[in-house]
Parts: sequence; C-alpha cells; structure tokens
Amino acid sequence: IENYRAKQTNIDKGIFRIDLHSHTNNSDGWGKTSDILNQVAEYADKVYKKTGKKFTFAITDHDNVNGIREANLLIKNNPEKFKHVNFIQGVELSFSFNSNPSEHCVHFDSLADKQFSINV
Repeated sequence: IENYRAKQTNIDKGIFRIDLHSHTNNSDGWGKTSDILNQVAEYADKVYKKTGKKFTFAITDHDNVNGIREANLLIKNNPEKFKHVNFIQGVELSFSFNSNPSEHCVHFDSLADKQFSINV
C-alpha cells in the first residue's frame, strides 16, 4: 500500500496535512525510508500547492531510530526536495509490565516525538 498516492478525498483536496505515526521497514512498516520519504515529498508539494501549508510527517518506528537516521541524512542531502515537509523524529516505545509473576504481562506502546522543524 502506498500511503500518499491513494485516491482519497482528504488527500486529493490537501486536507490531510499531518501524519505523526509512520513506520518504516526498520520495524513493522511497509517500505524503505527512502521510498516513504519520496512519496512524502511528492505529496507535500501537492499539499503546498493547494493550501500554501507544509505537510508534517513523523517516522515512529518501534523501539529504534534507524529510520530517523536515514531520513535525517536524506533530508540533509537534498533540502530542496523536502522544502514542503516538516519532519518530526519519533519512536514508538514498547513496554511490558507484570506485577504478579503468575499473571500475563501487560504490553503497551507509547509514542515520543522530537520536533525537527515545524512551520505549520
């Protein structure tokens, strides 16, 4: 599935302007960081053309920052391509809790984002 090429009303109208929960194949996501960012840049240009606003996007892989490292390098090496993207660095941290060894663990996830550059 390609996130930003789907024919959906909110995407077509440029209403969809923020995605704060995306995973790369560095955890359980569908694609490489570079492929996702290429789609994000293309979509961000469309949003900017329709609204004059940037598209805000976060990578929030599970328990690692490899996708963020890749994204930062790609953006740094080609700032013109990503000029309509506000990139937010994030991670989805997984936790387990077991107060009683005879019971099952309770598992939950929490998102943590660090603002990279935002001009919404």
